[in-house]
Amino acid sequence: MAIYMIGYDLQPKQGEIYNKLVEAIKKVGTTHWHWLESTWLVATTKTAAEIRDELWNYMRGDDDRLLVVQYAPPYSAWVGISGDFASWLTANM
Repeated sequence: MAIYMIGYDLQPKQGEIYNKLVEAIKKVGTTHWHWLESTWLVATTKTAAEIRDELWNYMRGDDDRLLVVQYAPPYSAWVGISGDFASWLTANM
């Protein structure tokens, strides 16, 4: 299982399309963490391309953007993150 960072810009930022995208992100993997406004971490057996293709079905606006990147120790770093989120990262990486 791998951890992927999913970042997006979706226009409009609220409404039915946004809600459907959020629900799709939650279903991508076995566990997820939503820490930053438009950034999620998801633990899954899917590939980055599979995640991209699945989520892009919810994002078709001219200004929509999607980034899916695999986190891999020791190539990941963070600061200002503690408590439950740091514990989640440690447990799932």
